[in-house]
Amino acid sequence: MRLREVAGWALLPALLVMQFFDLRRGLVGEDWTWSAFLFGYAAIVLVGLPLAWPDLKELPRPTRVGLAAFTVLLVWAFVSVLVSGESPVTSRTTAEVVPPDTWTGPPLRHRLVPLLTAWLTMAAGVVSVLLVPAVRRLSTLWWAAWLLVVTSLVAWPRAVLVHDSPRLATGMGGSATIHLVFLLCVGLFLGAAWQGHRPRWSLVGAAAAAGCLLLTGSRSGLLSLAVLVVLVLVWLGRRLSIRLAAAALAGVVLVGAAVIAFVPAARHLVVFGDELRGTNLATAWRVFTSDPVTTVFGFGSGRLWPWYAFDARYWAVPWRGQVHTSVGDVLTNPHSVLLGVGVELGIVGLLLLGVLVAVLLVRLVQGWRQRSDQGFGSFADGLTLALVAGLVAWTFDFYLFKNFAVSYWWWACFTAVFVVAPARRPHPAPEPPQ
Repeated sequence: MRLREVAGWALLPALLVMQFFDLRRGLVGEDWTWSAFLFGYAAIVLVGLPLAWPDLKELPRPTRVGLAAFTVLLVWAFVSVLVSGESPVTSRTTAEVVPPDTWTGPPLRHRLVPLLTAWLTMAAGVVSVLLVPAVRRLSTLWWAAWLLVVTSLVAWPRAVLVHDSPRLATGMGGSATIHLVFLLCVGLFLGAAWQGHRPRWSLVGAAAAAGCLLLTGSRSGLLSLAVLVVLVLVWLGRRLSIRLAAAALAGVVLVGAAVIAFVPAARHLVVFGDELRGTNLATAWRVFTSDPVTTVFGFGSGRLWPWYAFDARYWAVPWRGQVHTSVGDVLTNPHSVLLGVGVELGIVGLLLLGVLVAVLLVRLVQGWRQRSDQGFGSFADGLTLALVAGLVAWTFDFYLFKNFAVSYWWWACFTAVFVVAPARRPHPAPEPPQ
């Protein structure tokens, strides 16, 4: 029992380590295929799974459906690696190499290992939450969100030196991906406030997390936050004063304008358009529509975007992240969950991913129908709104299959939606008989 209690705190130190260390790299030397994520998550699963087994067996059906859908998706990706053949011949564009170097496809292990790591990421996120006693889950996740916000600000100066950019970033992810962590923290804090868990400090936490998101200078993050704000306003509906809503919107606009005007890191927010992403999308669409077999079954996981070969340092990251292939120019990774799954795993992959999305949407609808019984809402409601708003980020960034630190937090939040019980509302005392 003591081991279970100690393991119940694993979420906090795991997040702390990810915040200050880039664990994408191998443990030793160059071209080390097995990342620290794989070993770390495997340790959490091997130690925690037997301890959390009773809770795992009692997982609500929607959670099991979502986890099963993603597992089948990864199995499908694994099979696609084995049957799809090598990647197209690629070459890198650098400022120093003319003509550019030419490569063949990466070794098979660089396409299989990330799929194993993606599954372990999911399993570790789920187990880390289930190890926490049910009565302490909300509190533990609340402190975990504060840990992420505070350590992000502490790590910011170092990130400026590492990335040579004033935009907020941490070991969990660069400024282009870490925003999803802050978005989920906003929803977590709002849900905690609605459930009456330290409401004042929860609202402060939501504001701090939103501020961190803006400091990343991510346009995807800003759009996701805007969607979350709209969802929250619709959710509150008549319970929210029109004047208060107008004041809140005005405050958000003013703070956002001030951040963009006075913080160089955030000026990227008002610069739209990306030529390289446009080229990447054009090539991806051409491959996706090249023949019916590819459209339905996909091009093969890691075949068009062998991104793990770059993360594992088998190849050096090309200049501006652009790679020339025999089927067209692409980036080192798809920069989109929908694009990566659609092109490399086909319509079959998109349908399996759609099951996971459907689980969240069904939970959102259920929460909407129960609003009248929960005041503003429950903890799970606030977190569900953030997870749904975060689907916008899936269009612009490659999560779950990559960015394993951010994905770990995503899976923890996904699990929390279904295993953190809403606060019990006291029943009114019966009136005495006349």
